[in-house]
Amino acid sequence: VLVINSFFFLEHGFALMLSNQIPDIRLANTALVAACIAILALFTSKILLKSWMLNTTQKTFFKNLEIHFRNGLYFNQLMNRMINSLNIKNYN
Repeated sequence: VLVINSFFFLEHGFALMLSNQIPDIRLANTALVAACIAILALFTSKILLKSWMLNTTQKTFFKNLEIHFRNGLYFNQLMNRMINSLNIKNYN
C-alpha cells in the first residue's frame, strides 16, 4: 500500500511541477489512423501468410512466393529507388 500510494503521490507531484514544460499530446487525424491500421493489417497478413506457407512449400509456386515474402516483397528496394538513394554522387 505504501509503494502504490507513493507512486501516485510522486506522479501527481511531478505532473504539477512539469505541467508547463511538457507539450500537450495532440490527437491523430483520420488519415494517420487509417495509415497505421493499413500498415498493421499488411504486417499481420504477411506474418500469417508466411506461417501458412511453411506448411505448403511442396509446390513450386509456393516456394517462389516464399522467397519473395522472405525478402519482404522488396519494399526496401522500392523505397530506395523512390528516394533515389542508390545513386552515389561524387562531389569532388
